[in-house]
Amino acid sequence: MNASDYLKKNLKKLSVFASVSCLLGLSALPAAAEGSQDLVDINGYRPYLEYRNNFNGDVRRRTTIKVYAAAGETIDLGSSAVGTSGGRINYRTPTNTPGTCGTTGLIADRDEEIAGPGDGTGDTFIPCTVAVTAATAGIWEIDFVSPSAGAGGNPPSAPSTDDWTQTNSGYVFAWDVTVRSSAGTPIEGRVYANYYAFNMGGNGGAIQLSSEFTVLTREGYQYRIDLNSIDPFGFIFFANRNGFFDTSTGDSIFRSLQLIGSNPGALPPGYDLHNPNDADIGIYVTHKTFINPPDPTMPSSANSPTGVTWLYQLPEPPPIPSGFGFTGIEGTVGQAGTAPLGGTLNFNSTSQNAFSITIDLSEDGIYGNLNDRTFVGRSVVGTNAVLWDGLDGNGVKVEPSAIPYTVQINQYAGEAHFPIIDAEQNNSGIIIERLNQPAGSTADPPFTIYYDDRNTGGDFSLCASGETTTNTGVASPVCYGGPPAAREALAGTDSAGGGHEFTSGFGDRRGIDTWVYYPSTDVTLSGGIIIREADLIVDKTVDLTTANPGDELTYTVTVTNAGPDDEAGITFLDDVPAAVTGVEWECEITTGVGTCNELMGSGNTINTTLDLNNGAVATYTITGTLSATASGTITNEARADRNLDITDPDETNNEDDAETVIPTLPPVVGQFCYLVPNSSNHLTRVDLSTGAEDDSIGAIVASGDIRAIAYRSSDELLFVAEGTNLATYNTLTSTYSTVGPFGSVGAASPISVYGLALHPFTGELFGSTRNTGSDLLIKIDPTTGGFIPGAFGGADFLTITTTGSSDIADIAFDPITGGLYGVANFGGTNSDRLITIDTTTGSTAVVGSNLGVNRIESLSAFNNGNFYGTSGDGSDPASLNDRFYSIDRSTGVAPHVSGFAPTNMITCYESIDYATKPENQITGTVFLDPDTDGSFNSGAGDSGTADASVRLYRDINGNGAIDGSDILLASQDTSATAPDVGTFDFSFPANGAFVLDIDPASLPPANSEFTTDNLEVANFGSGFGMVDAGNDFGHFTDSNLAIVKRITAINDNRLTDLVDDPLDDNDNHPYWPGAAFSTFLAGATESGVEPGDEVEYTIYYLATGNFPVTNVLLCDRIPDRTTYVPNSMVLFTSSVTSNLSDTNTDSDGGEFSSVGGSSGLPCDDVDTGGTVVVNLAPSPSQLPNATGPGTPTNAYGFIRFRVTVD
Repeated sequence: MNASDYLKKNLKKLSVFASVSCLLGLSALPAAAEGSQDLVDINGYRPYLEYRNNFNGDVRRRTTIKVYAAAGETIDLGSSAVGTSGGRINYRTPTNTPGTCGTTGLIADRDEEIAGPGDGTGDTFIPCTVAVTAATAGIWEIDFVSPSAGAGGNPPSAPSTDDWTQTNSGYVFAWDVTVRSSAGTPIEGRVYANYYAFNMGGNGGAIQLSSEFTVLTREGYQYRIDLNSIDPFGFIFFANRNGFFDTSTGDSIFRSLQLIGSNPGALPPGYDLHNPNDADIGIYVTHKTFINPPDPTMPSSANSPTGVTWLYQLPEPPPIPSGFGFTGIEGTVGQAGTAPLGGTLNFNSTSQNAFSITIDLSEDGIYGNLNDRTFVGRSVVGTNAVLWDGLDGNGVKVEPSAIPYTVQINQYAGEAHFPIIDAEQNNSGIIIERLNQPAGSTADPPFTIYYDDRNTGGDFSLCASGETTTNTGVASPVCYGGPPAAREALAGTDSAGGGHEFTSGFGDRRGIDTWVYYPSTDVTLSGGIIIREADLIVDKTVDLTTANPGDELTYTVTVTNAGPDDEAGITFLDDVPAAVTGVEWECEITTGVGTCNELMGSGNTINTTLDLNNGAVATYTITGTLSATASGTITNEARADRNLDITDPDETNNEDDAETVIPTLPPVVGQFCYLVPNSSNHLTRVDLSTGAEDDSIGAIVASGDIRAIAYRSSDELLFVAEGTNLATYNTLTSTYSTVGPFGSVGAASPISVYGLALHPFTGELFGSTRNTGSDLLIKIDPTTGGFIPGAFGGADFLTITTTGSSDIADIAFDPITGGLYGVANFGGTNSDRLITIDTTTGSTAVVGSNLGVNRIESLSAFNNGNFYGTSGDGSDPASLNDRFYSIDRSTGVAPHVSGFAPTNMITCYESIDYATKPENQITGTVFLDPDTDGSFNSGAGDSGTADASVRLYRDINGNGAIDGSDILLASQDTSATAPDVGTFDFSFPANGAFVLDIDPASLPPANSEFTTDNLEVANFGSGFGMVDAGNDFGHFTDSNLAIVKRITAINDNRLTDLVDDPLDDNDNHPYWPGAAFSTFLAGATESGVEPGDEVEYTIYYLATGNFPVTNVLLCDRIPDRTTYVPNSMVLFTSSVTSNLSDTNTDSDGGEFSSVGGSSGLPCDDVDTGGTVVVNLAPSPSQLPNATGPGTPTNAYGFIRFRVTVD
């Protein structure tokens, strides 16, 4: 400054000093300061103190400075705003008596700010000084009034070391409060505020704030806070005990908060912040933010203009939680299922203090790192409960573990939050240091801070650039800024070098909360938390998917624990429908380790428990009988319910059902039979159970007597034996048609047929003649009526050989066994017999004793195997004429059911057959299965196999297997016609259990290995009209080659070792020459060599498949660091050794392919030295499969070649 300015400045100081000194009787004062100089004596920009009329949220943007002074002390006050427009210093005594400094206390420039209050010499400024008496001892409130509290605009941004000039604005550029003792000594640590309203004049770039403060909590803890180059603009700085809180519960939210509306933003609905202008209420406390560390001589409380307030305290120790425990959400102590189950952490507290609970999910003994889950909150006095949802700190489901996760809880004292409003950047991070701790307590890291800036997708959490949120009411942009590298530090992070840093405007229009507190002794959860999960899978099947009333059903239910944990107390539930009666069940563990807690039981309600280890399977077998009134679809569901606090991760598979359909059948379902009395050829229908007769159908217009009928259920057609002709009667259209004559054969010329029967499984039509002692059996072509020549192994007919002079009245096939029966009249009273007829030889055998009646003229078998017959007009006695009989096929006894009441001369019932409709059907496909997956899929290259012989058996014992008791009913060749190649279709008027297989000899020899079981099962119960489809048989070619490689010579010295390679079963095959382990396989598996050595390799081969193969291409890479010896390949086969050329221009099958020339060959390893390739069986030649040791001689051999070691 120039001399004139210097003179003016010092004259002003002298004038003011003289005035004040005279007033207060003071002499020269030593300089000191607590105020703006403390905030700008380090790097950064100047924070201007606001004294304005507007608000930031509910907080007015003007700062009230508070200072404690004892009796006999004085307070020096200074402000850069004094004398500028309305600028002045106002104060209030502890008794709330207002005062003002008027025009005194001006801090004129930066030099005076630095020098502080004094006598005006040495750049000190002359303060406004007030004396403190006994009546006014306590806390004084100071308002540094700005020149223009209603003015807008911002102050100039300036580095803290720059000169300044106070402007006529709402800002105070410099201010000072100094307390002096009665001796005039300045006392630091007396000046504080509830909050500071600052303005930096701008933000961004170099405009940063590096001021330091010391916060004193109500519990006596002190924290030094270094703002460390934070980048705010206009902002409010303070500290409190709660941070932001939820207005519905009053609980602290322990996180930062998105503000709404235009800049600088307002608190969103449902959230609040204890106003630092408001008095402390209960747990809602505003801490005192000192310019310097608090003076420890201050009292614990003092009078203030608003009443007595707390002041200097010794730090109180934090409470120690007790009764720390965990209970799964469903009540299990120490155990929870995986998400979404979780559980509750419980503890007791003696006070309302902050707490944190951390689950060490990373299992590294460090609490709060990696994916650990930390909960923070404020306890209530008494019992506290914290709900855990089973997720880790990253929101990921915690995996089950039989090893308990450890958990630690702390409670805290000295809690202080620093909710900085609208501070755009904090590039370097804030530094907070705890300056004290309770006496005798364990030292805790002093720089630990805590925060949570995570984006939860809503709840006014903080959404960074590139993220999304559901927050509403937020000015654009909604998601912005660069968040901290670690989005949360709920378990604490070190701030010694700066912590909780954020960039790119992340703090704009937000309340960024950083907090600190002092922890209690660590309390660890006894036993930890076990997290468990087990996937229960239920599979249920029923043996009969279609059935009739009276059928027995067998349900098979498997309950599998797919883990990963063992589980005890699984509840198994099965409410068997009431339509299934006589229910019994049993349980067994069929896989792994487990326990059926009930092994068996009865009744329709099954409710029992299981214990299943991981991988174990329990099988329930449930049997019952369909009631007589059962109808529709019977659905039976089984379910396995998990035990408490163990999660089933997939509850879609822990129940399954099985359905049985009871078909609705036409009225005529084998309950009736047709009869035609040859006296009138009148068609009659008879009820098999009562013998009741319905002759209203009418007469068949035939030229001769009808001797026999056979009913084909597939088209409801009656085949009719009319004398020497075959005819048909269509029961649907009532149309009678003559097909043609039976022809002449043997002694029967022309043939008169007295017995007709359709084979129930092959559909063949059989006929029998009636010539005493020489009855014939023929097969009839249903399209021409003539007998089929050569039908019996080349013979045109079979002679039915019976004893004595008997003849055959009628024949019928048993639908149970497929066997042929006949009724033989042996002559005389009660002489008729039921016989069996061998359809390959014609021989007969009598069943049991006589029928108990003579003149049985007709025979038929109902679909359940019951036989029926009728008597004609020649019975003895005559009272037995025209009767209807049920015939026992095991004893041959024929009790009569009912006598007919012939009308219209309807007599001599010699023709009978049953009516069963619809038929049952078994279908499937025989297919070549190249991919051997056992499933027919034409898209995967599978193809049907024509002319494969499918055999149908009656499963007599119902065991689902083909054994000695089962009966071959029929065989059928699969279709050779496109698009149905390989399909088969058995349709028959019979029910019950059946099994099928394929005659392997009917398959192509190269393809006789099955990829499915050579067995299919069908069970129709007592039902009809059912289809059992998908009975597929897959087969494939099984050809294989065993390969053994040995080193057989080095430098022409032959190696004769016999080595059994433990890792290769090929050298133990029993079909090597001399059997396994063969002396043929001479050579070593390893040997030491040197550069220049010549090594001979031998590759032995043996065809071990079940069929000869062709084009067997064998390739072998030349080993690395060796060179192939040209023309060294040798082939040994059929006991002959021959040399192979290196080129593929001849027919010997050998070739040496140089490096890179064998890319199309199926050779393993990297091609570094070329490849030896030999075709062991060039087409059309074949390599036969071995059938015994060394047999045949061309089923085995070897290939040799030599290399030199580089």
